[in-house]
Formats: sequence, structure tokens, C-alpha cells
Amino acid sequence: VLRQNERLRVLSQVSGGLAHQLRNAATGAKLAVQLAPHCESLEVADRQLARMESILRQFLELGRPEEREKVKADLRDVIDHAVALIAPQARHSGVSIDWNPPAEAMLRPLDAEQFEHLLENLLTNAIEAAGAGGTVRVVLTPTQIEVIDSGPGPAADAKLFEPFVSGKPGGIGLGLMVARQVAESHGATLTWSRRDATTVFTVQFVS
Repeated sequence: VLRQNERLRVLSQVSGGLAHQLRNAATGAKLAVQLAPHCESLEVADRQLARMESILRQFLELGRPEEREKVKADLRDVIDHAVALIAPQARHSGVSIDWNPPAEAMLRPLDAEQFEHLLENLLTNAIEAAGAGGTVRVVLTPTQIEVIDSGPGPAADAKLFEPFVSGKPGGIGLGLMVARQVAESHGATLTWSRRDATTVFTVQFVS
């Protein structure tokens, strides 16, 4: 009975978290259409719907990691796409995103879809943490990407990268775990720290 109850609890967490993430993506698509009904916003809405498909695939592939082909891509473009996708959510939440791409190309072998999903997870978390009137900043260097938010930050002992650990209502605690797996599959680490009253998530390339 205890084992069955534990399985039901985990199933409830997974289904609740999945519904939460899909709702966020659907809301982003709706906002993209409502806030600026033109071709560019419709493209964002289409990509939000594609993100819903990606989220579903992410849950279906949990525990079955797949090595996917990586093609040399410019990190500036990947970040551009992720920021554009999340921008309607940021505007709706009253959060400003500061992203100034460097002048030089930053080429790395990437699974662009997976890596963009990693960035979307980090940006979504940062927007929710910053709250209305807050800011989120993205900084790209040849060796790392930083996503910095002005929120109060998680507890110092928070185990953010463990499954089923989340401080957000309706959260499932899988987004950051999956983001770390994606980072590691690209020869990078994903860590977080507090710096000058901000929270910093750092994707550090080590190979």
C-alpha cells in the first residue's frame, strides 16, 4: 500500500507539473497573438506551440537520454530565438529582459532545439523569480552564458537540480534537472549562485 501511495504521489507530481508547463506555453502563444497581432507575433505563437510539443517529448524521454546530432551554430542566434519566444511572457509579467549580443560570432556544436529549450527554462524561471518590475539579463562570453535575475533568490541550501524539487506553486522540479542534462551533453556545466543581490545561472563550457 505504501509503495502504491508513493507511486500515486509521484504520478500526481508529474501530471501536475506537465499541465503547469503546457499551460505556460499555451499562455505564451495566446499572449503573442493578443499583444501584437502581426506576422512576427504569429511566428512566436507558432514556436510556443512547438515548445509544447517539445515539453511533451521531454517528459516522454525522461530516463531515456538520447544522443542527438550537433551542428555548429551561433549562440547569439540561439539566445535571440529563446528571448523572442519568452518576450511576451516577460511583458505580461512586467519584467524587462536585457540582452545585448556581442559583435563577434560565438560558434559551437549544438543541438539547437535542445539548447534553446535549456535557455527557455532558465529565462522562464528568471522571469518568475524577478516578478513585476524586475529585470532579467543575459550575458554571453566565449566560455559561458549567464542568466541573471533581480529576484530574492532561492534558499541557500536549495537543491534546484534534483527531480521533484521546486519552490514554485504547480512546479514539478524537472525543468532545471533537464536543463543541466542538456548542458552536460554539450560539454558544459550548469550552476547557480547569488551575486550582488541577484541570482545568476551560469552555463559554463568546459570542452
